[in-house]
Amino acid sequence: MARVAVICDTPQALRDVYSAMRGFLQEDVPRVKNGFSYDWMPNGYRDVKVNPVVNGHLCEIQLQLREFFTLKHGQHSVYKWARELNVSTEVEPEYLLENLSGEVMEEMVRLAQRDWHGTGYCLTDLQVAAGQFDEAETGIRQEISEVEDELRDRREDNHKPRQALLRASAARVNLGVVFENQDKFDEAEALFRSSLAIDEEIYGPDHPDVATVLGNLAVVLMAQGNYTEAERISERCQAITEKALGPKHPSLATVLNNRAELLGNQTKLDEALEMRQKALAIEERVYPACHPRIGQSLNNLAGMLESKGKYGEAELLYVRAVDIGEKAMGPEHADLAVSLSNLAGVLSTQGKYADAQRLLERALAIEEAALGAKHTRTITSRECMADLYQQQGFFDKASRLMEEVVTAREDVLGCDHPDFALALHNQAGLLKEQAKYAEAEPLCKRSLAIFENVHGPDHSDVASVLNSWGAVLEDQGKYEEARRLYERSLDIREKVLGPEHPDVGTSLNNLAHLFKGQGKYDAADALYERCERIDKVLGPEHPDVAKTLNNRAELSREQAC
Repeated sequence: MARVAVICDTPQALRDVYSAMRGFLQEDVPRVKNGFSYDWMPNGYRDVKVNPVVNGHLCEIQLQLREFFTLKHGQHSVYKWARELNVSTEVEPEYLLENLSGEVMEEMVRLAQRDWHGTGYCLTDLQVAAGQFDEAETGIRQEISEVEDELRDRREDNHKPRQALLRASAARVNLGVVFENQDKFDEAEALFRSSLAIDEEIYGPDHPDVATVLGNLAVVLMAQGNYTEAERISERCQAITEKALGPKHPSLATVLNNRAELLGNQTKLDEALEMRQKALAIEERVYPACHPRIGQSLNNLAGMLESKGKYGEAELLYVRAVDIGEKAMGPEHADLAVSLSNLAGVLSTQGKYADAQRLLERALAIEEAALGAKHTRTITSRECMADLYQQQGFFDKASRLMEEVVTAREDVLGCDHPDFALALHNQAGLLKEQAKYAEAEPLCKRSLAIFENVHGPDHSDVASVLNSWGAVLEDQGKYEEARRLYERSLDIREKVLGPEHPDVGTSLNNLAHLFKGQGKYDAADALYERCERIDKVLGPEHPDVAKTLNNRAELSREQAC
Protein backbone atom coordinates (compact mmCIF):
# COMPACT_ATOMS: atom_id res chain seq x y z
CA MET A 1 0.00 0.00 0.00
CA ALA A 2 1.31 3.44 -0.94
CA ARG A 3 1.23 5.75 2.08
CA VAL A 4 1.86 9.48 2.44
CA ALA A 5 1.49 11.97 5.31
CA VAL A 6 0.39 15.60 5.01
CA ILE A 7 1.41 17.71 8.03
CA CYS A 8 -0.94 20.63 8.71
CA ASP A 9 -0.10 23.54 11.02
CA THR A 10 -3.69 24.24 12.15
CA PRO A 11 -7.02 22.40 12.37
CA GLN A 12 -8.42 24.78 9.74
CA ALA A 13 -5.60 23.89 7.34
CA LEU A 14 -6.34 20.20 7.88
CA ARG A 15 -10.03 20.77 7.09
CA ASP A 16 -9.13 22.72 3.94
CA VAL A 17 -6.81 19.93 2.73
CA TYR A 18 -9.45 17.29 3.45
CA SER A 19 -12.15 19.23 1.57
CA ALA A 20 -9.88 19.74 -1.42
CA MET A 21 -8.97 16.04 -1.53
CA ARG A 22 -12.60 14.88 -1.36
CA GLY A 23 -13.50 17.25 -4.17
CA PHE A 24 -10.66 15.91 -6.31
CA LEU A 25 -11.08 12.23 -5.50
CA GLN A 26 -14.90 12.27 -5.53
CA GLU A 27 -16.23 8.67 -5.34
CA ASP A 28 -12.92 6.79 -5.26
CA VAL A 29 -12.55 6.85 -1.45
CA PRO A 30 -13.85 3.61 0.13
CA ARG A 31 -12.79 4.57 3.67
CA VAL A 32 -12.19 7.67 5.81
CA LYS A 33 -11.13 7.17 9.46
CA ASN A 34 -11.19 10.12 11.84
CA GLY A 35 -8.57 9.48 14.52
CA PHE A 36 -9.64 12.59 16.43
CA SER A 37 -12.89 10.94 17.43
CA TYR A 38 -11.41 8.21 19.67
CA ASP A 39 -8.55 7.69 22.10
CA TRP A 40 -5.94 5.31 20.69
CA MET A 41 -2.86 6.91 22.19
CA PRO A 42 -3.24 9.84 24.60
CA ASN A 43 -0.94 12.16 22.66
CA GLY A 44 -0.08 10.77 19.22
CA TYR A 45 -1.84 8.81 16.46
CA ARG A 46 -4.52 11.48 16.15
CA ASP A 47 -5.04 11.95 12.43
CA VAL A 48 -7.50 11.58 9.58
CA LYS A 49 -6.77 8.60 7.33
CA VAL A 50 -8.13 8.76 3.83
CA ASN A 51 -7.94 5.57 1.74
CA PRO A 52 -8.47 6.42 -1.94
CA VAL A 53 -8.21 4.07 -4.91
CA VAL A 54 -5.65 5.35 -7.42
CA ASN A 55 -5.12 3.46 -10.69
CA GLY A 56 -6.73 0.41 -9.14
CA HIS A 57 -4.52 0.46 -6.02
CA LEU A 58 -5.67 1.18 -2.47
CA CYS A 59 -3.58 4.00 -0.97
CA GLU A 60 -3.49 5.88 2.33
CA ILE A 61 -3.18 9.60 2.96
CA GLN A 62 -2.64 10.63 6.59
CA LEU A 63 -3.70 14.16 7.49
CA GLN A 64 -1.85 15.07 10.68
CA LEU A 65 -1.61 18.13 12.90
CA ARG A 66 1.99 19.19 13.49
CA GLU A 67 1.31 19.49 17.24
CA PHE A 68 0.37 15.82 17.51
CA PHE A 69 2.98 14.69 15.00
CA THR A 70 5.76 15.98 17.25
CA LEU A 71 4.28 14.12 20.23
CA LYS A 72 4.16 10.75 18.47
CA HIS A 73 7.82 9.86 18.84
CA GLY A 74 7.70 8.35 22.33
CA GLN A 75 4.56 6.33 21.74
CA HIS A 76 5.72 5.19 18.32
CA SER A 77 8.05 2.74 20.03
CA VAL A 78 5.11 1.06 21.76
CA TYR A 79 3.03 1.07 18.59
CA LYS A 80 5.90 -0.41 16.56
CA TRP A 81 6.51 -3.08 19.23
CA ALA A 82 2.82 -4.07 19.24
CA ARG A 83 2.61 -4.07 15.45
CA GLU A 84 5.62 -6.37 15.08
CA LEU A 85 4.64 -8.90 17.78
CA ASN A 86 4.65 -12.48 16.59
CA VAL A 87 1.32 -13.38 18.22
CA SER A 88 -0.32 -16.77 17.98
CA THR A 89 -2.84 -18.72 20.04
CA GLU A 90 0.11 -20.52 21.65
CA VAL A 91 1.54 -17.37 23.23
CA GLU A 92 0.17 -16.28 26.60
CA PRO A 93 -0.19 -12.60 27.55
CA GLU A 94 2.76 -12.51 29.96
CA TYR A 95 5.12 -13.43 27.13
CA LEU A 96 4.04 -10.36 25.20
CA LEU A 97 5.21 -8.10 28.04
CA GLU A 98 8.52 -9.82 28.75
CA ASN A 99 11.90 -8.69 27.44
CA LEU A 100 10.88 -5.20 26.39
CA SER A 101 13.48 -2.85 24.97
CA GLY A 102 14.41 0.16 27.05
CA GLU A 103 12.52 2.51 24.75
CA VAL A 104 9.28 0.54 24.85
CA MET A 105 9.60 -0.07 28.58
CA GLU A 106 10.05 3.64 29.29
CA GLU A 107 6.93 4.53 27.34
CA MET A 108 4.85 1.77 28.94
CA VAL A 109 5.89 2.92 32.41
CA ARG A 110 4.84 6.46 31.52
CA LEU A 111 1.44 5.31 30.26
CA ALA A 112 0.86 3.14 33.35
CA GLN A 113 1.78 6.05 35.61
CA ARG A 114 -1.08 7.97 34.03
CA ASP A 115 -3.38 4.91 34.35
CA TRP A 116 -4.06 5.22 30.64
CA HIS A 117 -7.01 2.96 29.80
CA GLY A 118 -6.76 1.35 33.25
CA THR A 119 -3.15 0.21 32.86
CA GLY A 120 -2.08 1.55 36.25
CA TYR A 121 -2.23 -1.93 37.79
CA CYS A 122 0.77 -2.90 35.59
CA LEU A 123 2.98 -0.11 36.91
CA THR A 124 4.80 -2.05 39.63
CA ASP A 125 5.58 -5.02 37.36
CA LEU A 126 6.85 -2.68 34.65
CA GLN A 127 9.01 -0.72 37.09
CA VAL A 128 10.55 -3.92 38.47
CA ALA A 129 11.21 -5.20 34.95
CA ALA A 130 12.82 -1.85 34.10
CA GLY A 131 15.00 -1.98 37.21
CA GLN A 132 13.24 1.08 38.68
CA PHE A 133 13.23 -0.41 42.16
CA ASP A 134 13.19 2.85 44.10
CA GLU A 135 10.18 4.11 42.15
CA ALA A 136 8.38 0.78 42.57
CA GLU A 137 9.11 0.73 46.30
CA THR A 138 7.82 4.29 46.75
CA GLY A 139 4.55 3.51 44.99
CA ILE A 140 3.96 0.27 46.87
CA ARG A 141 4.76 1.82 50.25
CA GLN A 142 2.24 4.55 49.49
CA GLU A 143 -0.36 1.89 48.69
CA ILE A 144 0.43 0.00 51.91
CA SER A 145 0.14 3.21 53.93
CA GLU A 146 -3.27 3.99 52.42
CA VAL A 147 -4.58 0.48 53.09
CA GLU A 148 -3.27 0.53 56.65
CA ASP A 149 -5.02 3.87 57.24
CA GLU A 150 -8.24 2.34 55.97
CA LEU A 151 -7.82 -0.70 58.21
CA ARG A 152 -7.01 1.51 61.20
CA ASP A 153 -10.22 3.46 60.69
CA ARG A 154 -12.22 0.26 60.34
CA ARG A 155 -10.70 -1.26 63.49
CA GLU A 156 -12.33 1.48 65.51
CA ASP A 157 -15.62 -0.05 64.37
CA ASN A 158 -14.35 -3.58 65.13
CA HIS A 159 -14.54 -4.40 61.45
CA LYS A 160 -11.75 -5.50 59.09
CA PRO A 161 -12.89 -5.46 55.48
CA ARG A 162 -11.78 -8.53 53.55
CA GLN A 163 -10.83 -6.66 50.39
CA ALA A 164 -8.65 -4.15 52.24
CA LEU A 165 -6.77 -6.98 53.94
CA LEU A 166 -6.25 -8.71 50.61
CA ARG A 167 -4.93 -5.47 49.08
CA ALA A 168 -2.53 -5.17 52.00
CA SER A 169 -1.37 -8.75 51.40
CA ALA A 170 -0.90 -8.22 47.66
CA ALA A 171 1.04 -4.99 48.24
CA ARG A 172 3.37 -6.77 50.67
CA VAL A 173 4.01 -9.50 48.10
CA ASN A 174 4.77 -6.88 45.44
CA LEU A 175 7.18 -5.09 47.74
CA GLY A 176 8.77 -8.43 48.62
CA VAL A 177 9.36 -9.08 44.93
CA VAL A 178 11.01 -5.66 44.61
CA PHE A 179 13.38 -6.51 47.47
CA GLU A 180 13.99 -10.02 46.13
CA ASN A 181 15.11 -8.56 42.79
CA GLN A 182 17.65 -6.46 44.66
CA ASP A 183 18.93 -9.45 46.69
CA LYS A 184 17.45 -7.92 49.87
CA PHE A 185 16.29 -11.31 51.00
CA ASP A 186 15.74 -10.58 54.71
CA GLU A 187 13.32 -7.76 53.89
CA ALA A 188 11.58 -9.87 51.24
CA GLU A 189 11.21 -12.79 53.64
CA ALA A 190 9.55 -10.60 56.30
CA LEU A 191 7.04 -9.25 53.78
CA PHE A 192 6.18 -12.67 52.38
CA ARG A 193 5.62 -14.02 55.90
CA SER A 194 3.35 -11.07 56.70
CA SER A 195 1.34 -11.65 53.51
CA LEU A 196 1.14 -15.36 54.28
CA ALA A 197 -0.38 -14.67 57.70
CA ILE A 198 -3.09 -12.47 56.14
CA ASP A 199 -3.94 -14.97 53.40
CA GLU A 200 -4.11 -17.88 55.84
CA GLU A 201 -6.42 -15.87 58.09
CA ILE A 202 -8.79 -15.02 55.23
CA TYR A 203 -8.63 -18.11 53.03
CA GLY A 204 -7.55 -20.83 55.42
CA PRO A 205 -4.36 -22.92 55.15
CA ASP A 206 -5.15 -24.82 51.93
CA HIS A 207 -6.02 -22.10 49.41
CA PRO A 208 -4.13 -21.71 46.09
CA ASP A 209 -3.28 -18.07 46.94
CA VAL A 210 -1.62 -19.33 50.13
CA ALA A 211 0.41 -21.72 47.97
CA THR A 212 1.53 -18.83 45.76
CA VAL A 213 2.93 -16.88 48.72
CA LEU A 214 4.55 -20.05 50.06
CA GLY A 215 6.28 -20.43 46.70
CA ASN A 216 7.64 -16.89 46.90
CA LEU A 217 8.86 -17.48 50.44
CA ALA A 218 10.58 -20.75 49.49
CA VAL A 219 12.50 -19.04 46.68
CA VAL A 220 13.81 -16.37 49.06
CA LEU A 221 14.78 -18.94 51.68
CA MET A 222 16.61 -20.92 49.02
CA ALA A 223 18.51 -17.80 47.97
CA GLN A 224 19.57 -17.36 51.61
CA GLY A 225 20.84 -20.94 51.75
CA ASN A 226 18.12 -21.96 54.23
CA TYR A 227 17.43 -25.18 52.36
CA THR A 228 15.80 -27.08 55.22
CA GLU A 229 12.96 -24.60 55.74
CA ALA A 230 12.70 -23.90 52.02
CA GLU A 231 12.19 -27.62 51.41
CA ARG A 232 9.51 -27.86 54.10
CA ILE A 233 7.62 -24.88 52.67
CA SER A 234 8.02 -26.14 49.09
CA GLU A 235 6.52 -29.50 50.06
CA ARG A 236 3.55 -27.72 51.61
CA CYS A 237 3.18 -25.52 48.52
CA GLN A 238 3.14 -28.61 46.30
CA ALA A 239 0.61 -30.42 48.51
CA ILE A 240 -1.81 -27.44 48.50
CA THR A 241 -1.49 -26.96 44.74
CA GLU A 242 -2.12 -30.64 43.98
CA LYS A 243 -5.13 -30.79 46.31
CA ALA A 244 -6.71 -27.54 45.15
CA LEU A 245 -5.95 -27.64 41.43
CA GLY A 246 -5.29 -31.28 40.66
CA PRO A 247 -2.21 -33.23 39.53
CA LYS A 248 -2.30 -31.99 35.93
CA HIS A 249 -2.62 -28.24 36.47
CA PRO A 250 0.11 -26.04 34.93
CA SER A 251 0.56 -24.22 38.24
CA LEU A 252 1.77 -27.52 39.69
CA ALA A 253 4.42 -27.67 36.97
CA THR A 254 5.74 -24.29 38.16
CA VAL A 255 5.87 -25.57 41.75
CA LEU A 256 7.69 -28.73 40.66
CA ASN A 257 10.26 -26.72 38.71
CA ASN A 258 10.93 -24.53 41.75
CA ARG A 259 11.32 -27.61 43.94
CA ALA A 260 13.68 -29.11 41.39
CA GLU A 261 15.91 -26.06 41.58
CA LEU A 262 15.96 -26.32 45.37
CA LEU A 263 16.82 -30.02 45.25
CA GLY A 264 19.50 -29.38 42.65
CA ASN A 265 21.13 -26.80 44.90
CA GLN A 266 21.37 -29.51 47.55
CA THR A 267 22.88 -31.94 44.96
CA LYS A 268 19.82 -34.19 45.22
CA LEU A 269 20.16 -34.52 41.49
CA ASP A 270 18.11 -37.66 40.92
CA GLU A 271 15.14 -36.23 42.83
CA ALA A 272 15.52 -32.91 41.04
CA LEU A 273 15.63 -34.65 37.67
CA GLU A 274 12.41 -36.50 38.50
CA MET A 275 10.71 -33.19 39.40
CA ARG A 276 11.81 -31.62 36.10
CA GLN A 277 10.48 -34.60 34.16
CA LYS A 278 7.10 -34.47 35.94
CA ALA A 279 6.81 -30.73 35.26
CA LEU A 280 7.55 -31.25 31.57
CA ALA A 281 5.02 -34.10 31.35
CA ILE A 282 2.28 -31.87 32.80
CA GLU A 283 3.02 -29.04 30.39
CA GLU A 284 3.18 -31.36 27.39
CA ARG A 285 -0.34 -32.58 28.28
CA VAL A 286 -1.72 -29.08 28.84
CA TYR A 287 -0.05 -26.94 26.18
CA PRO A 288 0.37 -27.23 22.41
CA ALA A 289 3.62 -28.81 21.23
CA CYS A 290 5.29 -25.48 20.45
CA HIS A 291 4.23 -23.57 23.56
CA PRO A 292 6.94 -21.38 25.15
CA ARG A 293 6.41 -23.01 28.55
CA ILE A 294 7.42 -26.37 27.12
CA GLY A 295 10.54 -24.75 25.73
CA GLN A 296 11.32 -23.32 29.16
CA SER A 297 10.85 -26.71 30.84
CA LEU A 298 13.08 -28.34 28.23
CA ASN A 299 15.75 -25.81 29.11
CA ASN A 300 15.32 -26.63 32.80
CA LEU A 301 15.50 -30.39 32.25
CA ALA A 302 18.52 -30.04 29.96
CA GLY A 303 20.28 -27.98 32.61
CA MET A 304 19.73 -30.76 35.15
CA LEU A 305 21.12 -33.37 32.75
CA GLU A 306 24.08 -31.10 32.06
CA SER A 307 24.81 -30.87 35.80
CA LYS A 308 24.99 -34.68 35.84
CA GLY A 309 27.49 -34.66 32.97
CA LYS A 310 24.98 -36.03 30.43
CA TYR A 311 25.93 -33.49 27.79
CA GLY A 312 24.63 -35.37 24.74
CA GLU A 313 21.14 -35.74 26.22
CA ALA A 314 21.16 -32.12 27.36
CA GLU A 315 22.18 -30.95 23.89
CA LEU A 316 19.20 -32.69 22.27
CA LEU A 317 16.76 -31.01 24.66
CA TYR A 318 18.33 -27.59 24.14
CA VAL A 319 17.95 -28.08 20.37
CA ARG A 320 14.24 -28.82 20.91
CA ALA A 321 13.91 -25.69 23.06
CA VAL A 322 15.48 -23.56 20.32
CA ASP A 323 13.11 -25.03 17.72
CA ILE A 324 10.08 -24.29 19.91
CA GLY A 325 11.29 -20.76 20.59
CA GLU A 326 11.67 -19.99 16.89
CA LYS A 327 8.21 -21.35 16.06
CA ALA A 328 6.33 -19.88 19.03
CA MET A 329 7.99 -16.48 19.41
CA GLY A 330 9.85 -15.86 16.19
CA PRO A 331 13.58 -15.75 15.35
CA GLU A 332 14.24 -12.38 17.02
CA HIS A 333 12.60 -12.83 20.43
CA ALA A 334 14.76 -12.29 23.49
CA ASP A 335 13.61 -15.56 25.11
CA LEU A 336 14.98 -17.46 22.12
CA ALA A 337 18.38 -16.00 22.96
CA VAL A 338 18.26 -17.80 26.32
CA SER A 339 17.87 -21.18 24.61
CA LEU A 340 20.61 -20.34 22.12
CA SER A 341 22.97 -19.40 24.95
CA ASN A 342 22.17 -22.60 26.84
CA LEU A 343 22.86 -24.69 23.76
CA ALA A 344 26.10 -22.80 23.19
CA GLY A 345 27.14 -23.56 26.77
CA VAL A 346 26.74 -27.32 26.50
CA LEU A 347 28.50 -27.31 23.12
CA SER A 348 31.48 -25.41 24.50
CA THR A 349 31.70 -27.89 27.39
CA GLN A 350 32.08 -30.62 24.76
CA GLY A 351 34.74 -28.61 22.93
CA LYS A 352 32.50 -27.69 20.00
CA TYR A 353 33.72 -24.11 20.10
CA ALA A 354 32.88 -23.00 16.55
CA ASP A 355 29.23 -24.04 16.87
CA ALA A 356 29.03 -22.51 20.34
CA GLN A 357 30.45 -19.20 19.12
CA ARG A 358 28.00 -19.04 16.21
CA LEU A 359 25.05 -19.54 18.58
CA LEU A 360 26.34 -17.04 21.14
CA GLU A 361 26.86 -14.42 18.43
CA ARG A 362 23.25 -14.91 17.31
CA ALA A 363 21.97 -14.72 20.90
CA LEU A 364 23.93 -11.54 21.52
CA ALA A 365 22.63 -9.92 18.32
CA ILE A 366 19.03 -10.75 19.29
CA GLU A 367 19.42 -9.31 22.80
CA GLU A 368 21.13 -6.15 21.60
CA ALA A 369 18.28 -5.53 19.15
CA ALA A 370 15.43 -6.56 21.47
CA LEU A 371 16.69 -5.39 24.87
CA GLY A 372 19.49 -2.93 24.17
CA ALA A 373 23.22 -3.02 24.84
CA LYS A 374 22.84 -1.97 28.49
CA HIS A 375 20.35 -4.68 29.48
CA THR A 376 21.70 -7.09 32.08
CA ARG A 377 20.95 -10.10 29.89
CA THR A 378 22.87 -8.60 26.99
CA ILE A 379 25.81 -7.97 29.30
CA THR A 380 25.62 -11.57 30.54
CA SER A 381 25.81 -12.85 26.95
CA ARG A 382 28.92 -10.76 26.36
CA GLU A 383 30.37 -12.30 29.51
CA CYS A 384 29.62 -15.78 28.15
CA MET A 385 31.36 -14.86 24.92
CA ALA A 386 34.43 -13.70 26.86
CA ASP A 387 34.45 -17.04 28.70
CA LEU A 388 34.24 -18.89 25.38
CA TYR A 389 37.25 -16.95 24.08
CA GLN A 390 39.10 -17.78 27.30
CA GLN A 391 38.38 -21.51 26.92
CA GLN A 392 39.98 -21.37 23.48
CA GLY A 393 43.00 -19.43 24.68
CA PHE A 394 42.03 -16.23 22.82
CA PHE A 395 43.07 -14.10 25.76
CA ASP A 396 43.28 -10.74 23.97
CA LYS A 397 39.70 -11.02 22.70
CA ALA A 398 38.51 -12.31 26.06
CA SER A 399 40.26 -9.49 27.96
CA ARG A 400 38.79 -6.73 25.78
CA LEU A 401 35.28 -8.13 26.09
CA MET A 402 35.61 -8.78 29.82
CA GLU A 403 36.71 -5.19 30.39
CA GLU A 404 33.56 -4.03 28.60
CA VAL A 405 31.45 -6.32 30.80
CA VAL A 406 32.97 -5.02 34.04
CA THR A 407 32.43 -1.41 32.96
CA ALA A 408 28.84 -2.11 31.88
CA ARG A 409 28.02 -3.93 35.13
CA GLU A 410 29.28 -0.99 37.15
CA ASP A 411 27.45 1.57 34.99
CA VAL A 412 24.12 -0.29 35.10
CA LEU A 413 24.14 -1.84 38.58
CA GLY A 414 26.60 0.22 40.61
CA CYS A 415 29.85 -0.69 42.33
CA ASP A 416 28.21 -2.48 45.28
CA HIS A 417 26.06 -4.96 43.35
CA PRO A 418 26.85 -8.71 43.57
CA ASP A 419 26.71 -9.06 39.77
CA PHE A 420 29.45 -6.43 39.51
CA ALA A 421 31.44 -8.42 42.09
CA LEU A 422 30.92 -11.57 39.99
CA ALA A 423 32.26 -9.77 36.91
CA LEU A 424 35.35 -8.74 38.86
CA HIS A 425 35.75 -12.33 40.04
CA ASN A 426 35.55 -13.63 36.47
CA GLN A 427 38.00 -11.01 35.26
CA ALA A 428 40.41 -12.10 37.99
CA GLY A 429 40.14 -15.69 36.75
CA LEU A 430 40.97 -14.58 33.23
CA LEU A 431 44.04 -12.71 34.49
CA LYS A 432 45.15 -15.77 36.49
CA GLU A 433 45.03 -17.88 33.33
CA GLN A 434 47.53 -15.41 31.83
CA ALA A 435 49.71 -15.49 34.98
CA LYS A 436 48.93 -11.79 35.62
CA TYR A 437 48.77 -12.37 39.35
CA ALA A 438 49.51 -8.80 40.45
CA GLU A 439 46.43 -7.63 38.51
CA ALA A 440 44.23 -10.56 39.58
CA GLU A 441 44.73 -10.22 43.36
CA PRO A 442 43.21 -6.71 43.78
CA LEU A 443 40.14 -7.84 41.83
CA CYS A 444 39.72 -10.86 44.10
CA LYS A 445 40.03 -8.61 47.14
CA ARG A 446 37.48 -6.11 45.82
CA SER A 447 35.05 -8.83 44.76
CA LEU A 448 35.32 -10.47 48.18
CA ALA A 449 34.60 -7.19 49.97
CA ILE A 450 31.42 -6.63 47.94
CA PHE A 451 30.12 -10.17 48.48
CA GLU A 452 30.82 -10.02 52.22
CA ASN A 453 29.08 -6.67 52.47
CA VAL A 454 26.01 -7.89 50.58
CA HIS A 455 25.73 -11.48 51.79
CA GLY A 456 27.75 -11.63 54.99
CA PRO A 457 30.91 -13.71 55.65
CA ASP A 458 29.34 -17.18 55.27
CA HIS A 459 27.87 -17.17 51.76
CA SER A 460 28.69 -19.49 48.87
CA ASP A 461 29.72 -16.52 46.70
CA VAL A 462 32.26 -15.57 49.37
CA ALA A 463 33.57 -19.15 49.33
CA SER A 464 33.96 -19.04 45.52
CA VAL A 465 36.11 -15.91 45.63
CA LEU A 466 38.22 -17.30 48.47
CA ASN A 467 38.80 -20.43 46.41
CA SER A 468 39.85 -18.43 43.35
CA TRP A 469 42.08 -16.12 45.35
CA GLY A 470 43.71 -19.15 46.96
CA ALA A 471 44.52 -20.51 43.48
CA VAL A 472 46.15 -17.20 42.53
CA LEU A 473 48.31 -17.36 45.65
CA GLU A 474 49.16 -21.04 45.12
CA ASP A 475 50.39 -20.35 41.59
CA GLN A 476 52.82 -17.83 43.08
CA GLY A 477 54.11 -20.31 45.66
CA LYS A 478 52.41 -18.52 48.58
CA TYR A 479 51.26 -21.81 50.05
CA GLU A 480 50.39 -20.81 53.60
CA GLU A 481 48.29 -17.86 52.47
CA ALA A 482 46.60 -20.06 49.89
CA ARG A 483 45.93 -22.78 52.49
CA ARG A 484 44.16 -20.33 54.81
CA LEU A 485 41.87 -19.18 52.02
CA TYR A 486 41.16 -22.72 50.81
CA GLU A 487 40.32 -23.85 54.33
CA ARG A 488 38.01 -20.90 54.95
CA SER A 489 36.28 -21.60 51.63
CA LEU A 490 35.88 -25.25 52.60
CA ASP A 491 34.44 -24.35 56.02
CA ILE A 492 31.86 -22.02 54.46
CA ARG A 493 30.79 -24.54 51.83
CA GLU A 494 30.43 -27.37 54.34
CA LYS A 495 28.38 -25.10 56.59
CA VAL A 496 26.15 -23.59 53.91
CA LEU A 497 25.90 -26.36 51.30
CA GLY A 498 26.45 -29.52 53.33
CA PRO A 499 29.38 -31.95 53.37
CA GLU A 500 28.36 -33.84 50.20
CA HIS A 501 27.97 -30.87 47.84
CA PRO A 502 30.12 -30.84 44.66
CA ASP A 503 31.43 -27.37 45.56
CA VAL A 504 32.80 -28.91 48.75
CA GLY A 505 34.55 -31.42 46.48
CA THR A 506 36.07 -28.55 44.50
CA SER A 507 37.50 -27.02 47.69
CA LEU A 508 38.83 -30.42 48.79
CA ASN A 509 40.45 -30.96 45.39
CA ASN A 510 42.18 -27.58 45.54
CA LEU A 511 43.41 -28.12 49.06
CA ALA A 512 44.62 -31.62 48.18
CA HIS A 513 46.49 -30.22 45.17
CA LEU A 514 48.19 -27.71 47.47
CA PHE A 515 49.23 -30.44 49.93
CA LYS A 516 50.54 -32.58 47.06
CA GLY A 517 52.67 -29.69 45.86
CA GLN A 518 54.13 -29.39 49.36
CA GLY A 519 54.88 -33.12 49.53
CA LYS A 520 52.15 -33.77 52.12
CA TYR A 521 50.99 -36.90 50.34
CA ASP A 522 49.02 -38.57 53.13
CA ALA A 523 46.99 -35.43 53.79
CA ALA A 524 46.34 -35.00 50.06
CA ASP A 525 45.29 -38.64 49.64
CA ALA A 526 42.78 -38.39 52.49
CA LEU A 527 41.16 -35.37 50.81
CA TYR A 528 41.07 -37.06 47.39
CA GLU A 529 39.42 -40.09 48.97
CA ARG A 530 36.72 -37.85 50.37
CA CYS A 531 36.31 -36.21 46.94
CA GLU A 532 35.61 -39.62 45.42
CA ARG A 533 32.77 -40.19 47.89
CA ILE A 534 31.25 -36.83 46.98
CA ASP A 535 31.63 -37.51 43.24
CA LYS A 536 29.25 -40.47 43.52
CA VAL A 537 26.43 -37.92 43.83
CA LEU A 538 27.21 -36.63 40.34
CA GLY A 539 27.14 -39.98 38.59
CA PRO A 540 29.89 -41.80 36.66
CA GLU A 541 29.63 -39.62 33.53
CA HIS A 542 30.41 -36.32 35.20
CA PRO A 543 33.86 -34.84 34.32
CA ASP A 544 34.59 -34.08 37.98
CA VAL A 545 34.73 -37.82 38.61
CA ALA A 546 37.48 -38.26 36.03
CA LYS A 547 39.30 -35.23 37.39
CA THR A 548 39.43 -36.66 40.91
CA LEU A 549 40.57 -40.08 39.66
CA ASN A 550 43.31 -38.49 37.57
CA ASN A 551 44.47 -36.34 40.48
CA ARG A 552 44.67 -39.34 42.79
CA ALA A 553 46.50 -41.42 40.18
CA GLU A 554 49.03 -38.60 39.73
CA LEU A 555 49.50 -38.47 43.49
CA SER A 556 50.22 -42.22 43.56
CA ARG A 557 52.84 -41.85 40.81
CA GLU A 558 54.58 -39.05 42.70
CA GLN A 559 54.59 -41.10 45.92
CA ALA A 560 56.14 -44.02 44.04
CA CYS A 561 59.03 -41.93 42.73
